[in-house]
Amino acid sequence: MGARVRLPRAPLGDLLTPLLAALAAGALFARGFARARGRGFLREAGWDRAALFAAGILAGLGGLVLLHEAAEQRASAHMLQHVLVGDLAPALVLVALRGPLLFAVVPRFMRRLLATRPARLVLRPGPSLALWAALLWAWHIPFIYDAALAHPSLHVLEHTCFLLGGLLLWNQLADPARRRTLSLWGSLGYALAAMVVAQMLVAALVVSYRPLYAYGSASDQSLAGLIMALEQFATLGAFAFFRLRSHFRLPLALGDGHPLRV
Repeated sequence: MGARVRLPRAPLGDLLTPLLAALAAGALFARGFARARGRGFLREAGWDRAALFAAGILAGLGGLVLLHEAAEQRASAHMLQHVLVGDLAPALVLVALRGPLLFAVVPRFMRRLLATRPARLVLRPGPSLALWAALLWAWHIPFIYDAALAHPSLHVLEHTCFLLGGLLLWNQLADPARRRTLSLWGSLGYALAAMVVAQMLVAALVVSYRPLYAYGSASDQSLAGLIMALEQFATLGAFAFFRLRSHFRLPLALGDGHPLRV
């Protein structure tokens, strides 16, 4: 007989909340995806977009469920959980929703909420970056971090904050609504600023000579910092690559009167 697969143990409440959220997001996407394709947006609602959205949902759900037990024991596993939920999942989901698909998927009441004055203020580039950075650093303050480990409800709030922060950051970078608030170089500078903020935290985790958190292992804490650094380089580096490639593949815009313009 083959070896038995041991699934990670997690309390029902810790499984139920992300599972219901994932199912709700999947249902909204399926309805909007079908609606967009029915309206003729076959390119903007291609199956590649569905694959990206599914990958984002699975990254977040997998991080919360499969790493639950390990995250309670090791800082490195907890960090992997955080970067999946707070960075990779939002990036994949918002890239998948670019263009008309976004308006087909997001419910009308939510679009109205996002159109209010307070929401529009938060969704500007500066406030979005500041709030993302504040959430990232605040939850890594040792006594707050340890409190989240000790209290399940606070731990859920921590993950929710990371998810919301990631959505704010990647809303500016992926620009799913096509608002073009950031220019090419503005978006690259924005990504660089996010990288600097994250790497400052990485440095604090890696170079600390003693454990900052209740896990009690300086070496595992350094590994956690390395995981965060590599994931940030991967996601923000991929953004910079595709942003530049898209820009330089555009046809040259020639002004009126240019000798090469026909």
